[in-house]
Amino acid sequence: MNRVNLKPFTEDCWLAAALQGQHTLGPGRVGTLPRPARASLAARLLETVSEAQLQQAREEAESCGLILITPAHPAYPLTLLTSADGPAVLYVEGDLTALAKPQLAIVGPPRMTALGEGDARRLAGDLARSGWVITSGLALGIDGVAHRAALAAGGLTLAVLGSGHRRIYPAAHRPLAQAILEQGAVVSEFPPTMSARPHHFPARNRIVSGLSQGVVVIEAGHRSGALITARLAVAQGREVFVVPRHALVPAG
Repeated sequence: MNRVNLKPFTEDCWLAAALQGQHTLGPGRVGTLPRPARASLAARLLETVSEAQLQQAREEAESCGLILITPAHPAYPLTLLTSADGPAVLYVEGDLTALAKPQLAIVGPPRMTALGEGDARRLAGDLARSGWVITSGLALGIDGVAHRAALAAGGLTLAVLGSGHRRIYPAAHRPLAQAILEQGAVVSEFPPTMSARPHHFPARNRIVSGLSQGVVVIEAGHRSGALITARLAVAQGREVFVVPRHALVPAG
């Protein structure tokens, strides 16, 4: 299995500049594409689904009060449109405009240390206050901490599900998902009533990384889902950072 080269989070990396709201020192703001280029990319991603499947997805979304966007929709994120593995459909609930804003993903394991929790909370809060959308997978542990910190900072956060919207997993995060709808969006490529399954989570992780301009990994073990996200991010051309232990703890 290929190893992921995790770049340390240091004071001179673009992620540090992002903390100050200096987006231009990182990969830059989410751009635009000419209409013909968008249409060509959309057609490529839509080849994987039939018109009958799209119609069924539209009906499912409407019945559950969700917005369905495809690669042909103007709100479909450019970051996913230019990825080879972008989803053919996305069910969205919440602020649709959040998908088009510059995003940074913060991911980590369900079982975290107190130091890892503190790092995630401070980093997500500072980035959210700097105008970045914090994206993660609504999982227990670091993911949930990052979402909550962005909300507490008054920023936007985006949760990508490994289930449908009406089968939120884990169930303990249903209130969190509801809170995110007020300051961001909850998205999934899975039909609204589909339960979470093991193979859904790597699929979810590719969307987490695909939406983001960079991925920050906190306390990920060798077999963790966070490292799966990191590998996917590298394949998608994203930068991946690791927060060293004590990195955000003030000296003294």
